[in-house]
Amino acid sequence: IFLVIPLAKILSILGFNVVGSGKFIYFENLESGIFQELSIAEGCSGIVSIQLFLSAFISYIYISGYQFRIDIYLIIMLGILMAYFSNLFRMAVIIIIGHYWGMEALQFTHQYLGWLFFTFWLFIFWSIFEYSNNKYGIARVRSEK
Repeated sequence: IFLVIPLAKILSILGFNVVGSGKFIYFENLESGIFQELSIAEGCSGIVSIQLFLSAFISYIYISGYQFRIDIYLIIMLGILMAYFSNLFRMAVIIIIGHYWGMEALQFTHQYLGWLFFTFWLFIFWSIFEYSNNKYGIARVRSEK
């Protein structure tokens, strides 16, 4: 529900012939000239990348001595939202590639592009966190006694 329906809407707005139903997306494959069924598996949902992000970020916050205040929780929520939208963007790109170049290109992109998207959004998130922390003093480090 949180991936298939928004993904189908985004691709439809972009002008692609796409239908979403349950955990399936049906898209027009121009290479074969038919509608292609694509199952969105649990691993594609972005849950694993969100868990990895939360583990890394919370560990970083704890080890670096930051205080767990409301601003940290807001930053964590921003990170989760960024992960969600990054995953939507990733899946849209994968389906667009499948639309133009077929299922083999789609599968190649799905296999190798996912970690690049994850790394890119994580870099952007960490840059925003460090910039806001340095400029505005968000998430100040605990004072040592």
